[in-house]
Amino acid sequence: MAPSKITRLDPIAVMYLREYEKPGAEAFTELEAVVGRKGRRFYGVFDQDAGRYRACVRPHEHDDPVSLGLSTDTINGGLYAYERLRGDHESLIALIASTFDALGERYSTDPARPSIEFYRRSDEFVLYLPIME
Repeated sequence: MAPSKITRLDPIAVMYLREYEKPGAEAFTELEAVVGRKGRRFYGVFDQDAGRYRACVRPHEHDDPVSLGLSTDTINGGLYAYERLRGDHESLIALIASTFDALGERYSTDPARPSIEFYRRSDEFVLYLPIME
């Protein structure tokens, strides 16, 4: 794996449909059915300690979460180590867990914040691991 990078993220306002016990395609399939795909920024947010996964989307200016049947939340900002993955979608999905594991071996993880999967495109993901300040 190439050397990871560190960045400071601002808080990210998101909408989500519901919580899941583990990551999976079902979460995004259900969310995309509500908001569509075009022009959207999707995030997978995983709180490992709570065993909670959310498929999230950044709201557009005129989105009404209530009328869409969505809840809102804010992904915590702060210091994150990150890796950018590129390739075919299915191969990238298979790399998510091992990439987070490798990042966790390099850095002191901040358990108060969730890990973040940013789906930049279907062939490019950015994985963010919260690290201690």
